[in-house]
Amino acid sequence: MLDRIFRAYDIRGVYGKDLTEEIAEKIGYATAAVVEDEEIVVGRDARSSSPSLTQALIKGITNTGKNVILVGANPNPLVYYACWSRHRPGVYTTASVDGSEYTLVKDIRRNQILLVKVGDFIRKFINNKENLKDFAVLSFNPENGRVSFKPIKNVFIHRINEPLYELKLMYGKTVKVTASHSVYVFRNNKLVCIPTSDLKVGDLVATANIIPNVINVPRINLVKELWPYRNELRTIILSGSDVLKIRIKRISPKRKKCIKLSEEGRQLLIKIRKEKGLSRSKAAKLIGISPTTIQRIELGRTRKFVREDYIRKYVQGLGLDADEFLKKFALEEKRFNGRWIDGRTLNTIKLKDLTKEEVEEIKDCKLHGKGYPQNSISNIIELTPEFMRLIGYYIAEGNLECENRVCFTLGREGHEKFIVDDIIYCSEKCFNIKPKIYKIERNRIKVVIDNVVIYGIFSKILKFENKNSNTKRLPEFVYTLPPELKLNLLKGIFLGDGTIFRRRGIKFSTTSKELAVGISYLLLQLGVLHSFRRELSRRKNRNTIYNICILRKEDLEKIEDIWKDHWNSKSLSLTYKVHEKRHLRIGDLILLPIKEIKKVEP
Repeated sequence: MLDRIFRAYDIRGVYGKDLTEEIAEKIGYATAAVVEDEEIVVGRDARSSSPSLTQALIKGITNTGKNVILVGANPNPLVYYACWSRHRPGVYTTASVDGSEYTLVKDIRRNQILLVKVGDFIRKFINNKENLKDFAVLSFNPENGRVSFKPIKNVFIHRINEPLYELKLMYGKTVKVTASHSVYVFRNNKLVCIPTSDLKVGDLVATANIIPNVINVPRINLVKELWPYRNELRTIILSGSDVLKIRIKRISPKRKKCIKLSEEGRQLLIKIRKEKGLSRSKAAKLIGISPTTIQRIELGRTRKFVREDYIRKYVQGLGLDADEFLKKFALEEKRFNGRWIDGRTLNTIKLKDLTKEEVEEIKDCKLHGKGYPQNSISNIIELTPEFMRLIGYYIAEGNLECENRVCFTLGREGHEKFIVDDIIYCSEKCFNIKPKIYKIERNRIKVVIDNVVIYGIFSKILKFENKNSNTKRLPEFVYTLPPELKLNLLKGIFLGDGTIFRRRGIKFSTTSKELAVGISYLLLQLGVLHSFRRELSRRKNRNTIYNICILRKEDLEKIEDIWKDHWNSKSLSLTYKVHEKRHLRIGDLILLPIKEIKKVEP
C-alpha cells in the first residue's frame, strides 16, 4: 500500500481503499513528528471525501501536541499563501482528469477560447506557472448552475497509479477520470460532489447544456502571420504604399548624390588626363576607380549622372580642386523620386526580405505569388460567412497535396455540384480568384485554388496539415466567433461530410476525435443538445468514427441554416410532435444519467 500512495511530492490513492480516515490520521501523526515547526497549515477542497479525511489528518497532527492553522475549504494557492505568510509547512487534501481529455481554455489576455488537450496544456505550463494567471477554464456554480470561465489557480501532472474510469452518459457523452476524482451528481434535490469510486449507473451527472461565448472576431494580418514561414513561402511578393515607404527608407540613407557635368567640364578632364599621359585604364589604376566610371564621367553617354564621390575622387586624382570644379561645371543633381532605381520598381518586396521591425510597419499592401500580380490578395482578411464556409468545405473535402495549391475533391454531378458552385462563389467573394476545375477518375472533379498566398493561409495560419482524416481539426479562433460565422463553418462541414438520417435528424461524422470534440463544443455554445457516439469503421483500416447527432425539433430549428441546402433536406420533417423535456435542468446545466461505468487502461 505504501508503494502505491507515497509519491515524489504528494500522497495519493483511491478514497475508501488506499486512503481511509485511519490512514489519514497516521499520515498527520507522521507529518507532525517529522517537521520541526510547532504549527502546521491545513486546507482542503470541496469534494465530499475531503472533510472527513481532513479531520482525521488534524487529529493525527494534534495527537503529537502540535497545533493546526486550519484555513478550511479553499483553493490550494490560499494554502500556499498561508504557509508563506506564517512561515509554516502545510498539508492540502484534494483529488484528477486523464491527460488525453479535451477541454476549452480561455486566454484572458487575448480574449480567445482555445480547445486543448488537458495533458498537453499542463505540460506547457508545469514549469512556468506564473503565466497560468492568463488562462481560465469552464466552471459552474453548484447553487444556481451558472457556467462560466474561472481563472486557473494551479496545475500539476502525475502518473496514474490508481484505476482510471470512463463514465458514459446518455447521448454518448464520455469522460475519463481517476477513481479519486470527484463528480457532481444530483442527490437529495441538490448537487453534491461524489468520488468516482462511489458513482453508480443511473446517477444524474451535471454537464453543461450551454457554455458561454466570448465574441472576438479577429482580422487576419497576412504579412504578420505568414512572415515566420517566409523561407517556406519564398515566392510571395508584397506591393503597395507601405512597401514603398520601407523601400525608400532602406535606400535613401545609402543613396549617394549623383551629378551631371557640363560638356565644358568633361572636355577639361579629358584634356588634363591626356596631358599627364594617362589612358583611362592607367588613370583608373592610379586613382582607384574603374575605367568604366571614368568613361561615364568623361563622355556622359550611357548614364549622364555619376555619383558625386566618384567625380570628386577623379578630379582630385588629376590634381584639381574638387569644390571649385563642381561649383563651376556641375549642372544639376539627380534626385530620387521613389519609383525607380537601377531599372527596378520600388513598390514591391519579397516576404522573405522583410525584417521583423518592417513587418510591424506594414498594414496597407497586397500579396501575390511571383509572376501573378493580377491575383493579388489584400493584407487584411476579414472573417466573413463565405470565408467560414470555405474553411468548412476544406475540413470536409479539402487537401494540400499539390504545392502552393488548395484542392477540393468532389463529385462532378448530383448533390455535390452545389458544393462545387459554392466553393467557386466563396473563393471569388473572399479573394477575387476563380478556382480551376479538373476532371479526374470515377466521375470526380478537383477544384483547385492555385495561389501561394491562399495556400499559406490554409497551411500556416489555419494550420491545416496534409496528413489524413484522423488529424482534421477546427481553427483555434472559431470558439470566439458570433453565431452566424459558427453556423456557416458548420454548414460547410455538414454539406461535405454530414448526412440527414431517419428523416428526423442530422449527423456529423469524422474519424478525428479533436474535430468531433470541437464541433460538439461549438454546438454547446449555440445551445444545441446533441449526442456524441463512437463506432468502429467497417472498412479495413478499422478507424474509430465519431458521430454527432442532432434529433430534437427545437435544436434542428436553431441550426436550420446548416442543413437547409443539403440535397436531402426536403426529407427532414419537423412536423412531428415534440415530446416533453425529459431531463432536469439547473441553470446552464443538464442532468444526464450514467449509462455505463467502465474501467479503462491509462
